[in-house]
Amino acid sequence: MAGRKSQELTEFFDSPIGHIRDRIIVNPSPDIPKNGQFVSLNGFAFQIVPGKPIDIPRPVRQMLDTRIKTDTFQEGDETFTQDIPRFTYTLIKAGINVGEGGKILTQEEVIARDAAEVAANDGF
Repeated sequence: MAGRKSQELTEFFDSPIGHIRDRIIVNPSPDIPKNGQFVSLNGFAFQIVPGKPIDIPRPVRQMLDTRIKTDTFQEGDETFTQDIPRFTYTLIKAGINVGEGGKILTQEEVIARDAAEVAANDGF
């Protein structure tokens, strides 16, 4: 499948290009290997390592929100089930690649913008 080259915002996830990206950190969990968990959406794979920031397309982050596991526990004679997220994460910054006027930035433009922000804040 040929990948899209345009940075234009798209409605459907057919490529990581052209989607708003969010920076997250997935929390460590016994269910996630220390060297990372591969997640895939429509054939595009991402390796998410617990405790390390990653910029992922928003549709992938939203897909993580749908990944649940059901825990069953018992209190006395009653059995209860509870749906809990399989991946818990901290959202560091939404729209990490959105520039002025809502333009989707390239990775190089994001790096340059972030470097300029750090320099403007004297490294902090």
